[in-house]
Amino acid sequence: MNFRFLTIAISAFCFSASIVSGQITAREGYIISLDNDTIYGQLEYANSGYLNKCIFTAGDSTKLKWIKPDEIKGFYVNPDIRFSSQRYKGKYMFLD
Repeated sequence: MNFRFLTIAISAFCFSASIVSGQITAREGYIISLDNDTIYGQLEYANSGYLNKCIFTAGDSTKLKWIKPDEIKGFYVNPDIRFSSQRYKGKYMFLD
């Protein structure tokens, strides 16, 4: 009985850890400010792109900044991932 419980517990832990680690991606990229400035740095975003914020670290800085869709025009992650801030049903969202 204990062996079966231990096997199920370990399997559940491994499965949940793989789900959590696959949800957030951090990569080099840049944001486009509302003034059309390009700011390069590190971006952390949800793979789905439909969450309403991403985390940005500019250049060599270690300071994290939460960015919402109404604060920038969009962000780009090398090589091909692009999200733009668009208004949908009265609310800004990051859409690809």
